[in-house]
Order: sequence, then structure tokens, then C-alpha cells
Amino acid sequence: MTELEKLLQKSNRKDRDFLLAFLKDVQSGNLKGINIKKVIGTNLYRARKGDFRIVFELKNTKVFVKRVSRKNEKTYSNM
Repeated sequence: MTELEKLLQKSNRKDRDFLLAFLKDVQSGNLKGINIKKVIGTNLYRARKGDFRIVFELKNTKVFVKRVSRKNEKTYSNM
């Protein structure tokens, strides 16, 4: 089971729907209105919306999702 599947399984329906819509926006490249910052010391970016974080890499306008999680002290570790 992937990290995303575990997160979705633990989340309630409202959070699950919100997260799936957020992930779809990031993967499609529709990044307007999403808080995005570069992760210091890496070539990764993070998108933040509510309690959720998506860490991703941009290559030639393609988005490669690396991690999806709720914000906690381990969100940006082991990048």
C-alpha cells in the first residue's frame, strides 16, 4: 500500500475529496491559486493547501509527485 493510499484510507470523505481534487490540480499543472514554494537545498517544490502538502518535481512543465502527506514534523525529511 502506497503512502497516498494509506492517507486516503485514514481520511474522512470530505478530506479525501479535497485531497484528490488538490492532487488532480497539481498533476494537471493547474497551479494557479495554490501556495507553492521551492524546498530549500533540493530541486523539489511543495504545494500547500490546508493541512495537506504535496512535494513534487517539475521537469519541462511535467509534474512528478514525490510525496503526499498531512503537515507534520516529518513532511520534508528524507527528500
